[in-house]
Amino acid sequence: MNPSLKIILLTFVSAFQCSCVSALMTAGTGIYPGKLVGKTRTRAISKLGPPKETNHSVPAALKKHSFLDPKEAVRVDRFEYKGKVNGPDEGVGNGFGAIFTLGASEVIAIPLTTADIVARSFGEHQIYLFYDGEEKVTDCIVDPRLTR
Repeated sequence: MNPSLKIILLTFVSAFQCSCVSALMTAGTGIYPGKLVGKTRTRAISKLGPPKETNHSVPAALKKHSFLDPKEAVRVDRFEYKGKVNGPDEGVGNGFGAIFTLGASEVIAIPLTTADIVARSFGEHQIYLFYDGEEKVTDCIVDPRLTR
């Protein structure tokens, strides 16, 4: 067998054998509000609890944070969420670290990830969900820095 083929085969086998535990731990805990885009308001409330505030127009302080056309949003809910909020790329770095080090990074990453999950689980977050005329979520913002 060709030596370079052996190296490639060994790399792929090693990559598939590393479990990426820290990546799964990170991505598997908490919520990701971006998954609510396209879902109904009822579904969002069932995931996040009742909103603390509802506006029937986009407040001026939020217009610069939103990716949507402000004319499209007919309602904005503000939720206060206690717990871990994930980003769209949660756990990706841990997974790549495990693959590139053939699993050796897990020795360091698992305790650090555990500590990170525990620390982030006590956070308080403001989550804003924007709805269109059909009461479907069109955008979300987590912890915007609002200036008045």
